[in-house]
Amino acid sequence: MSIMEGLLVALLVATAVACVLARTPRSWRQKLMIGTGVLLSCSLVAGVAISRIMFPMFEAPPPSGAHGVGIADLHFVDPAREETMTDDRDDRRELMVRVWYPARVPEGAEPEPFLREVEPLHHILTRGMPYLPVLMLDHLLRIPSHSYLDAPLAEAQGRFPVLIFSHGNSFYAGQNALLMEHLASHGYAVFSIEHPYQAAWVKFPDGRIAKYRNNWNVEGTIDQERLRQEEETFYRALYAGDYEEYRASLTELIEGNPGANTGVGLWLDDTTLLLDELARTGGAAPGGHGSMSVADRQAAMERFAGRLDLERVGVFGMSYGGAVAGEFCSQDARCKAGLNMDGLQYGAAGTSLQIPRPFMFLYADQRGLAATRNEGVDASTPTPFHMNDFAWRQVQGVAYSLTIAGAAHMSFSDFALTAAMLRKAGMLGSIDPEVMRELLNDTVLAFFNQTLQGTREPLLDGALVKRRGVLEFEARDGRATAVE
Repeated sequence: MSIMEGLLVALLVATAVACVLARTPRSWRQKLMIGTGVLLSCSLVAGVAISRIMFPMFEAPPPSGAHGVGIADLHFVDPAREETMTDDRDDRRELMVRVWYPARVPEGAEPEPFLREVEPLHHILTRGMPYLPVLMLDHLLRIPSHSYLDAPLAEAQGRFPVLIFSHGNSFYAGQNALLMEHLASHGYAVFSIEHPYQAAWVKFPDGRIAKYRNNWNVEGTIDQERLRQEEETFYRALYAGDYEEYRASLTELIEGNPGANTGVGLWLDDTTLLLDELARTGGAAPGGHGSMSVADRQAAMERFAGRLDLERVGVFGMSYGGAVAGEFCSQDARCKAGLNMDGLQYGAAGTSLQIPRPFMFLYADQRGLAATRNEGVDASTPTPFHMNDFAWRQVQGVAYSLTIAGAAHMSFSDFALTAAMLRKAGMLGSIDPEVMRELLNDTVLAFFNQTLQGTREPLLDGALVKRRGVLEFEARDGRATAVE
């Protein structure tokens, strides 16, 4: 029972008792008490009903792999880096990391809630609905996931390949829980970094809360006119007359946002910290835990001792996190493959970015929005350019590009389930949520299977073009040729 439902039951009982005790009210106070109780009860009934309509209950689809799925939370502190988002200069940069991993689920174990806390989702939704009570999301905590807290690591194989994920700007570690469970069930240890003050809402082990800071990666002031100009530049690039015009527009956009490029650098350092910590523990024998900050968190890392294959590391992310994946894989040889889910490739390299290892770009369908901003274009045909074509043309490994028909930017998350009302606002596109989920799950798994485990994946050999929801799919081998 949710908090709102509990309050409703208590109020109904209290109102019923008052009515029994005063069948014929003898004073205005009794009348007022009963009338107030009835009014509040009706209001709560309406609130419960509205919350179910706006945020309906759902059943999380099960992952398809052979493994059970464990879930755990990790806490790291980087003693070498100051936390620039707080006023205390002694504060160090610290991270919460949520990990999904192949597990042996104990008999009788209860799964974790699909949403382990509603505050991150609430923080995102209140940007458009500032008066939304958090209690209206409380019932979603009763929806079970397919992940089990601190379950023992699976014994089916020696070392598990590692995937590192970064959320979108202002989103949260569990925004793609369905995908994380899917990958873990197929034998991957998936570490999702929660970047504090750049994520929606992060809770540290001692109870401190790090909420999202507006404009953390923006230099100077940002106003509607500047946003409008940047949007025009972005969509102008997609319909540029030639590649040079396209690249000039994207260069203007990326170089005109130095704060966004600096922010990517901050998240790169976060990713480096996590990989360093995994190397100290997960890839070695039990023992040291580096800068693990809380003693009782050490057991969470201990389970991975000697069980992580750090020679097979993939880095991926959604939106801003996707840009971090591209930039990280261009710099750090520990990344063996990377994937960007609909994120413009901000970063210090700008439009000169060269990624020397396998990489995949996933894109939302920009046809409708782009056509409204470019007169005379055909909204039914794909845009001549994608936002990261400058990186695509310069990838020095095997590269793939997939555009999903009817997908919006936020389709690359679980919001179709957790906040289905966003579909009515046009924020989830026109694609069927189940088609999107299956396409995303299958594509990401196939990419990492082929690039990290060496399995041949028919989807990447061309079968993707036959899948429902695919607008465009391309592959190229950057080792053999470069497109300029």
